[in-house]
Amino acid sequence: MNNTKPMEELEHEHHIIERVVAAMMVLAEKLQSGKEVEAEVRNDLVEFLQVFAKDRHHAKEENTTYSRCRPSKKINVSTSVTKVIAASSPLL
Repeated sequence: MNNTKPMEELEHEHHIIERVVAAMMVLAEKLQSGKEVEAEVRNDLVEFLQVFAKDRHHAKEENTTYSRCRPSKKINVSTSVTKVIAASSPLL
């Protein structure tokens, strides 16, 4: 996103992540009902969470937001969020 403020870009990325998580919930329901979900789809979703959400987005959040809130303490958001998602998602 060109010419956007950092917080606007983060908000836009949150919407993207929310849409992907919503899609994951639909796929999880399919799996729970005994239907198949292609392995490639599951792998792509996991890759999205690992690369975009965890590595790129959360690092940007730490650099943009959290570093201003608690400059003396590093917050490891990506690890915590990943653990919560992994624990609650049958796709991972």
